[in-house]
Amino acid sequence: MAVTGNEGGPISSTEAETWINAFKNANPGAVYAHLFGKNKLANVLSQQGCMGIRIYHAIEPGTGAKKVIIYGVDQNGDGLTNYILEYSVGCPPNCGRP
Repeated sequence: MAVTGNEGGPISSTEAETWINAFKNANPGAVYAHLFGKNKLANVLSQQGCMGIRIYHAIEPGTGAKKVIIYGVDQNGDGLTNYILEYSVGCPPNCGRP
């Protein structure tokens, strides 16, 4: 898979809120958002050869807690391993409006 740096695309705030609410309704009480600060994301994106990010769903062994892990990816779509993110701020309980 060739990664150009232009993957993904915008959606409207109305569409985003509709999708988020659908998830929340289907998963009551679940963590539905993860906050990562811009400095941490910049560390991922500043890795040599980074063309984008890939976000993985994961489960923490031992606790069963659902997590997201962020890797930088190179032009081949391969994960870069010098700086990988987790330890996000979950919502709930730490929420603002979308």
